[in-house]
Amino acid sequence: MIKLLAAPQNNIFVVGDDDQSIYAFRGARPEIMLGFEKEYNGCEKILLDINFRSQEKIVEGALKLISHNKTRFDKKILANRPAGKDVVRESLPNEKAQAEAICEEIVRLRNEGRSYRKMSVILRTNACGRSLLPTLMRYNIPFVARDFIPNLYDHWIAKDIFAYIRFAMGERSRENFLRIMNKPKRFISRESVPKGEVDIKALAREGEDKRWLYKNLSDLEGHLERLKGMPPLAGVKYIRNAVNYASYLKDYGEYRRIKTDELYEVLDELEQDAANYLSYEEWFAGVEYQSKELKKQLEKQKDRGLDAVIVQTMHSSKGLEYDVVFIPDAMEGICPHSKAVLLSDLEEERRMFYVAVTRAKEELYIYSAKTKYNKNMEVSRFVGETGLGGASFGNDTVCHKVFGRGKIIKREGTRITVVLERTGKEVVLDEKICINKGLFV
Repeated sequence: MIKLLAAPQNNIFVVGDDDQSIYAFRGARPEIMLGFEKEYNGCEKILLDINFRSQEKIVEGALKLISHNKTRFDKKILANRPAGKDVVRESLPNEKAQAEAICEEIVRLRNEGRSYRKMSVILRTNACGRSLLPTLMRYNIPFVARDFIPNLYDHWIAKDIFAYIRFAMGERSRENFLRIMNKPKRFISRESVPKGEVDIKALAREGEDKRWLYKNLSDLEGHLERLKGMPPLAGVKYIRNAVNYASYLKDYGEYRRIKTDELYEVLDELEQDAANYLSYEEWFAGVEYQSKELKKQLEKQKDRGLDAVIVQTMHSSKGLEYDVVFIPDAMEGICPHSKAVLLSDLEEERRMFYVAVTRAKEELYIYSAKTKYNKNMEVSRFVGETGLGGASFGNDTVCHKVFGRGKIIKREGTRITVVLERTGKEVVLDEKICINKGLFV
């Protein structure tokens, strides 16, 4: 279409940044810009090579990061602003500690006179915000979510788990029973379930001539009896494993062509949340309170003049700028996302991280968590590729192109001592040289 509009004189002017092409799902590809010179022979290329937004250290780190991509114009970007504060890199024990660290830093910056609206938390996906928003509310930090951030408790999996627990606690409504009766499959027909309260023992007696149905209903009644006296975390685990709700999710995922791991992650989040409470009553009260507070917070967002921290995804942040930027969840499997399996996918993930980093004008904080849902996590390769960071990550795992994977056990300046996973031997490396030469993968 553009070719037709520009013809026959081929008077066409294009401006863009191939390093910020992050909308592949809409058909955007950096190759289109890279091929422009071939399409329009003899065109003039003008490089806008001065960054007027970010301080020097951020620009330098961003350029080191994006230089690992192959599909791009080679360019050298210079910062117009002098170097400011070191970029803060911090690895925390878990997601909760990560959210706490972000909120504490926001409060500190606010006390120093920084306005909330000049700060942004930039997420890889909107689901990454689920653990952050309750912490922001607890710290009384106003925020505006530029993307829809789903409430964990509104997820259909959470509603299934709550229906199991409520039924076990005595809320034996038909609505609760219909949610759980065939999760996993028990071959109970909807027509056999009476209106009003459901008596499983009565249903079992009616199905005595069908031995398999009688057994399934009796087993369900036994599970519910045991579930009734458990603390919340044990209850969720029991539904997941003993009641075999996990097998239902596996079958559902295969049928709907959804990755089972993505469904299991919702259960992981529920387990993590349930661990904060001692009883079902306490948990449900907490769920109700958080849901109401989130609704109130979202209502406040209609006030255009609100001084609030901006919470958004990397996609939404493109084109925007903030004095202070926080990037949480800089972990393998999140950024880069686990779905990024092809080289082209990985390069787009790197461009997204590049976009997030270059939103920061003065201060940049990059966080990771050592565990997520009790699973060990690795720091994102992109963090090492930036070469950024005044604060170090402690005992991180690195993967060297020659020596393989290993754990950092000691730091002396830029020199690191690494214990190799394969042999158990220690090697001493210069971290700065390894990052600059692209020896860490």
